[in-house]
Amino acid sequence: MKKAAVIYFSKHGSAKTYAEWVAEDIGADLFNGADIRMEDLKPYDVLVFGGGIYSGGIQGREFIQKGMKKAFAHKLVFVFGVGITVEDEKNREQADQINFQKRMRTIPSWYFPGAYNPSEIKGFDKKIMGVTRKMIGEGDAGEFADRLRDYIDHGCDLKDRSAIAPMTEEILRVMEDDTITVQAHIAPDERVQEDRKTDSLFRRFFGKGNKDWQKWE
Repeated sequence: MKKAAVIYFSKHGSAKTYAEWVAEDIGADLFNGADIRMEDLKPYDVLVFGGGIYSGGIQGREFIQKGMKKAFAHKLVFVFGVGITVEDEKNREQADQINFQKRMRTIPSWYFPGAYNPSEIKGFDKKIMGVTRKMIGEGDAGEFADRLRDYIDHGCDLKDRSAIAPMTEEILRVMEDDTITVQAHIAPDERVQEDRKTDSLFRRFFGKGNKDWQKWE
């Protein structure tokens, strides 16, 4: 059985919660990404990274990208992102394009619903969420936008332990199969490379390439 580590990058706690669940289910060691070094991960065959989604990017992505150059070259890597907008398919596709290019293109990934507490936001984050809320307005903005408006106004906790089942099942399969030793054995054949145009409410408001509405884990 391969040895696994789960490493989380979490600002508001949702990604940490998911990381704890994943580590428990697969029997992995758990690390806070803020305290981790590349050399700390040398003993592990399987690495599972998780982080909140901020401006479309998964927190900790830079650390993973750096590791994929050399340190993780002979390890099996998985990634999950956490946010309150991932229930929308177009937002997931957009996150794929932002996070899983070049060296990260072959990494299997999952997205899990997070939580948002209005009382926790400050500074620039508070300003961005205020602008987002104003742009949604009070009328019918579409099913997903209407839900997001409610999340912003009242907060939400969408975390769901059952959501990790497909991911943990795949990781356990890989851990138990001695024939799977390199990333190519578990990676999808290809990932969408071309940019997709999205007519999401938020992209229209903020303009092409701005993902600040996709902040909260």
